[in-house]
Amino acid sequence: MTTTPADSVPYATATPGAKVISPTLVASVLIFAGLGLIGLGGCFLIGVMVVVMRLNFVAVAVTSSAALSNWEVMLVAVLYLLAFTCTAGGLLLLVPASMRLFRILGRS
Repeated sequence: MTTTPADSVPYATATPGAKVISPTLVASVLIFAGLGLIGLGGCFLIGVMVVVMRLNFVAVAVTSSAALSNWEVMLVAVLYLLAFTCTAGGLLLLVPASMRLFRILGRS
């Protein structure tokens, strides 16, 4: 039994009724995702502030001014790492997406 190349290789064809996503919508979603990551980085920085200032959420006052323990220093380092990673990821999404959106909106 022999087959022709056209029968053995299924080529990609457009599906009838396929939904096409607008490039403006894609750029807008990426911008909001970037802003969300930057906001998440800010939440990690609030965690750093809580650890460093030793805030008590019941009385909202500084409980002690002693030096941070090793575990607290490690927690602050991890929170800073997460905050900077989220902010950098947000900027990597935000800058190209906004440039793309301005280019799309400038065409029309």
